Amino acid sequence: MLNLSAPDAASSTTPNDEDDGSASHRNFFSSKQPPKNFTLNLFYISDGSASHLNLFSSKQPPKKKRKSRTAFNNHQLFELEKRFLYQKYLSPADRDELSQTLGLSNAQVITWFQNRRAKLKRDMEELKKDVHTATLLSDHTVFIKTMTQMGLLKNRPPDQLINFSKK
Repeated sequence: MLNLSAPDAASSTTPNDEDDGSASHRNFFSSKQPPKNFTLNLFYISDGSASHLNLFSSKQPPKKKRKSRTAFNNHQLFELEKRFLYQKYLSPADRDELSQTLGLSNAQVITWFQNRRAKLKRDMEELKKDVHTATLLSDHTVFIKTMTQMGLLKNRPPDQLINFSKK
């Protein structure tokens, strides 16, 4: 541990400075001397070959073990999906009843419904993108047909058409 402290004579505050916190803050950054009673804790970690400066304690708090992922069986998934079709949010009573019926914990039912709502939202966003893309392609096709009918574009012979379909 390294203790740096400024001597009393080297203090950069003057009697005229207001003590509103800003003066001491300003003096801390503008003074070449550290403020009084400034303490810096440094820890060195050695891996055998070199020492490394670490500003954090070398002791790490133990990590909590996460519960393994729940594998729902087909019956549970069927019942959860069936309930989700007509009820996106469950009341506490409905949640208790469903968890009891399926042999799941309340937390598992809550998590399943949260994840299912998130999946529904993602799917809806993807569908919106697909509809938008289809609309653009349709508009483009209509535009090309109209321009061709007006004589502004010429039809290509079938052997010169570009095939965009996947093979």
